[in-house]
Amino acid sequence: MELLTRAIEPDFEAAGWFTGRDVDPVYPVSPKHPAHAILRAFTGLKVGGTGPGEECARDGVFFGSHWFDGIDKRQIEPEISDWQGLLKTEFVCLGDSADEHGEFWLDGKGRLFYNCLVAPIITYQGASFTEGMERLLRGRKCRPMLLPWQPS
Repeated sequence: MELLTRAIEPDFEAAGWFTGRDVDPVYPVSPKHPAHAILRAFTGLKVGGTGPGEECARDGVFFGSHWFDGIDKRQIEPEISDWQGLLKTEFVCLGDSADEHGEFWLDGKGRLFYNCLVAPIITYQGASFTEGMERLLRGRKCRPMLLPWQPS
């Protein structure tokens, strides 16, 4: 799996990433889940930030920020649990948004999602980690998602 494209690699390098970076994630993730390789490469990095973007505000990610001393101090939001069930996949949290108003999640197929912590909103960032990160770091619109029982 390609973790970065040439378009976003400079953002990661500015945050301290380098080719071959390999750190132990601070919480267990199955090596079979696509989040495992991402967290091994990026845990502890703060990539990107808030500000104006191409189509909307851009954001960034603080990878692995939910876990301290190996203890998960986050509860899975009900919407994330609902989407896991509907999509029949496992979601793994990659970290917080730069503004700390949300979390980024990767599913078992490598699709990137955003869970807003201020309002019950889940958005589809991209069909892959790289697509979603490019959208996020460049400030390109993502797609909001509705659960079958949500009217709007």
